[in-house]
Amino acid sequence: APDNTTQDWAVLITLASGGGNVAPTVALTSPTAGQTFSAPGSIRIIANASDSDGTISKVEFLANGSLVTTENIAPYDWT
Repeated sequence: APDNTTQDWAVLITLASGGGNVAPTVALTSPTAGQTFSAPGSIRIIANASDSDGTISKVEFLANGSLVTTENIAPYDWT
């Protein structure tokens, strides 16, 4: 897990083949914006991802540009 005090998180999604023209959506739902934590501790990262005319095949969580985990099955989360 990342160990510095400030993290820039990103979520990447990959679509299965056969998707349509509507862009997929993704949102980090936990932690909430501005939420703070005390060290040491665990933080659960949760993302909602969907594609109205296709299928999500994986969701990748990145911290400061580095991959920390890949989730292939919803719910997409990591602790």
